[in-house]
Formats: sequence, C-alpha cells, structure tokens
Amino acid sequence: MRSILRVAVLGLAGMVLSVTAKAVDLAPGEMAPALKVQEFVKGAPVSSFDPNKVYVVEFWATWCGPCRTSIPHITKLAKENKDVTFIGVSVWERPKGAERKDLVQKFVQEMGDKMDYNIALDTEDKDMAMSWMQAANQNGIPAAFIIKGGRIQWIGHPMTMEGPLAEVKAGTFDVKKARAAFDKEIAGEKAAAAARKEIAAAVKMIKDGQKDAGIAKLDAIAKGNPELKGQVDQAKLSALISIDKPAALKIVDDIVKAKSGVQMILSMSTQWAAKPETAGFAADAVAKAITKVDANDILHNYFAGEAYMALNQAKKALPYYDQVLKLVPNSPYKDNDQVKALFNKKREDAAKAANSN
Repeated sequence: MRSILRVAVLGLAGMVLSVTAKAVDLAPGEMAPALKVQEFVKGAPVSSFDPNKVYVVEFWATWCGPCRTSIPHITKLAKENKDVTFIGVSVWERPKGAERKDLVQKFVQEMGDKMDYNIALDTEDKDMAMSWMQAANQNGIPAAFIIKGGRIQWIGHPMTMEGPLAEVKAGTFDVKKARAAFDKEIAGEKAAAAARKEIAAAVKMIKDGQKDAGIAKLDAIAKGNPELKGQVDQAKLSALISIDKPAALKIVDDIVKAKSGVQMILSMSTQWAAKPETAGFAADAVAKAITKVDANDILHNYFAGEAYMALNQAKKALPYYDQVLKLVPNSPYKDNDQVKALFNKKREDAAKAANSN
C-alpha cells in the first residue's frame, strides 16, 4: 500500500540550502549510461542504445513488494508499445554469485506471462545500480527511465510512465520541463533528508534532558516547514511518550484532528502496543483516535483493526476488518488480489482470536 509520493521541502528553519542548477549527475536530457549487466535471463539481450529507437529501463528486485504490482503494468505497456524496447534490471539483490542468479531466474519463472519483457541481472559490482539509480539519486524501486536518441527523457515510477512514454514516442515530450521538475524534486528530497537530521538532533536533545530546548527546536522546524508537521509530531511523540505521558497525549489530541492523523496514530499504536513500557500509552492513544475513524475510509478501518489486534482486543478489531471488506469493492484496491488477500487474512485471524477468548 505503498503511495507514490515524494516529500517536497521548501526550506528549513535555521538552515540555508544551496541548490545548483545541476542537482544530480543523471537526469532528463543527459546521455544514458552504458547497459552493463551480468547477463539477460529472459528475452533478447540488449548491449547498447540505437539512437533511432525508444527504450525503457526499469529497476526492480525479487524482495520488492511494489515491484510485483508494477511488473504486470510494464508488461501491458510492452505489449501495447511493441516499437519500444523494455528492459527490466534486477538490482540490490542480497545473495551473491550463483545463488543470486538462481533467485532472479526463479522469480522470473514464477511471474511467467506477467513479466513478459527483457530481463537482466545487474553485475556483482552493482554497475547498473550505481551508474543509473545512484547517479540519478533514485533510492527506491521500482523506478523507470525512458530513453530516446541515446538520452534520458524521463525518470520516475513505472506506474506513472504511460503518459510520458506516449509523448516521447510522439516527439512532443518537453525534456527541459521534465529536467526542471526533476531537479526541483531531487532538491526537495535532499532538503527533506537534511530536515530529518535536524529533527533527529532535536529528539536527542529531549532524550538527553534538554526537553524544552528540543521541543522549541522541533516547533521551529515545523513553523518554517509546515509540510513537515507530521514528521515533527511523530518525533515529539517518540521523545515524550516515556518521559511526559500527559504532554504526549495532548499531541495525540492535536494529531487526530486531521483525517490523516487518525491513520498515523492508529498505525503508530501497533508499535507502541508491542512494548510493555508503552502498551498503556497505546491503549490511551487508540481510545482517542478511534472516535475519529471515518466509517467510509478503508485505511482508517484497517489500521483500527490492526491497533486493536496489537492490543490483544480481537473482538473490537473484528468489526473494523468487516468494514474493510465491505469497502473493498469501491476502493483503489478492488483489483489488487494481493491486498485483498491480506485483508481477508487479517479478518480470518481476528475471527479466530475473538472466538478463542
């Protein structure tokens, strides 16, 4: 259920961020790096880019759940665009040597017709991961690159590739505009990383006994960067939960006023419930969040069920899982068999636990 979101950070209180025109080494408009793979395990090997053709180079891994969702979509695009060469490259696999190759081959075989395009294995030295993914500041998979005339045209999540690919083929894609948007996005991600370091430093201050100074620092970060308020609130909770429960619960009250905050508190409560020292706080936090659950929000209900299961209250969890299943047919997950199977399994587990008590 991972969302295709990027965090854009405009600034950081007390920090000056300098972004050059060229934010990364590889971006739209740049020449595509070499195709240096260990070998192709499916389809026709491709050694270089024909300047007269369009290519899609996509990165995935056997352990990547979202990749399983995007792979059939890429296959669909490959069948609809037979004039485009699609290459899927397995990267960041954990095993080495023959074991790594066997793992990838087995995965490709299991996917069968759902993965029907050219598939390659990165080298032991991670040449593709470094010269493509790392060079373009892409830290997550799946990720895709569209190439035309030997140059990168577009970089992004493969589930959002259909429109750009059509424009690239038609010759109407604006590479300069794509480059500007890409550089802005990367600059935002770098600023977000810097902000996370500042937040972590403030949390450490609180835990080291500088509570007021640490909270003031977090408040300053949130004031200068409203888009980071959710992260700051989570940081405050993690720092205060064991040293100032009333203050932490006041933060919970503030968070659940927003619809997105309800899901966040319920999700975090599953982690708190797992630890004896914070289980009591988890119960109090769930009691506050549960009153704000939207009956028509599938994730609200899912995480409400998860929170109650974490608190060993299966009978209370069951109605929320029932509501999840009721909402599935009209939700974004209606055609996602993997997610639907998960929802059904959660409901079954809750029912078993409720009946055993």
